[in-house]
Amino acid sequence: MTRLVQPVCIRYTEGNGNDIVGMNGTTIGFGINKNEKPSDILLEATLTVVDVYTCLASDIVSYARTLKRNMYCAGVTSGVSPCKGDSGSGMFILKNGLWHLRGIVSFTALLPDGSCDSSKYTVFTDVTKYRDWVLQHIDLCKNDRSSKDAICNIGNRYDHDFLIVSGSFSFFRIPLDGGEVVTINKDARGLERLENILDVDCVTGRFYSVYEYGIFCFDNYNLTDSKHVTNGTSANSAIHSVTVDWISRHLYWTENDRISVASIENPNVRTVLIKNLRNPTTIAVDPNRGKLYWIDYNTDAKRHHIEWSNLDGSDRQSLLHIYLLYQTSKIHVLKATGELCWTDGRSRKIKCIDTNSKQIRTMRLIDSMGPIGLFATDEMLYWVDPFA
Repeated sequence: MTRLVQPVCIRYTEGNGNDIVGMNGTTIGFGINKNEKPSDILLEATLTVVDVYTCLASDIVSYARTLKRNMYCAGVTSGVSPCKGDSGSGMFILKNGLWHLRGIVSFTALLPDGSCDSSKYTVFTDVTKYRDWVLQHIDLCKNDRSSKDAICNIGNRYDHDFLIVSGSFSFFRIPLDGGEVVTINKDARGLERLENILDVDCVTGRFYSVYEYGIFCFDNYNLTDSKHVTNGTSANSAIHSVTVDWISRHLYWTENDRISVASIENPNVRTVLIKNLRNPTTIAVDPNRGKLYWIDYNTDAKRHHIEWSNLDGSDRQSLLHIYLLYQTSKIHVLKATGELCWTDGRSRKIKCIDTNSKQIRTMRLIDSMGPIGLFATDEMLYWVDPFA
């Protein structure tokens, strides 16, 4: 991955393509230009998606035999469209600040001389219809076919023999061999319940944490050279939790009644992703599966929701109702299995749910007084016990 080469999202939908009718998408390529020659520069066109009946009615001869249910049509009347040499190019739709690959150029209507009829609609293969197939073939990490340095594997690498734990106004480096605990930042003022608000960018090694109304990052494992990243959406917005999508390079955080997202590379590029929540506390992201999870804490009802959505905030659902959960509870995605785990300090348990089968497994902690912070590698599970 470079500044010019970045991953793109694939949105999951059960719809028939009508969800994007009327939306604009961008397609690019080096295909035939208006001079009937391959372009020397990358060209861009903005096309509007139309429903299948409009497409068929425009030229039933060209589309009737070849337009399938796994395709959709898009175009404009200004004489701009993909042409020969653009087949296989993508159509990208911007939604909530994230680019999604929705279509792949399949074909366009032709004029009698065999040249492209740019006044007609272009037909795209709908990528969402092949999402499961795509994931099956590109999830190289799961199939052990990729280098350990591949970006999808970075989140599974643990090159150091210690944990970074946040506590009362300080950070601590805890050796995994039981050695001496080192206090590495004594000036972290304003930090409470830090087990909820510390996350790391696996690609750069930077740590992100919350200082009351803002997010800061630290450039190394000594947590020095801190710099301010972004604030909440208003002067009084208290940020509760932050999580890092190291693949698509985004920060997600909870504040007051909402979830916001910003670009890691340019935090000024940001948006409110989900509004009108009760009290979103902890948040976690699964970059490999394209999912976002959070707890919406309901103090009055003593009944709280673990919710999830796609990374662009779409397809928001309630995953699970939970009871008697401390507000300091932590959620964490197990990268090896995709399970979502959370701590239940009152019952002294850690629970994990398989988000596909919805089956829950429970780990009862005999000697614990109530786990809060939570972290896992492929082989081990770690938690913070404030009363130990």
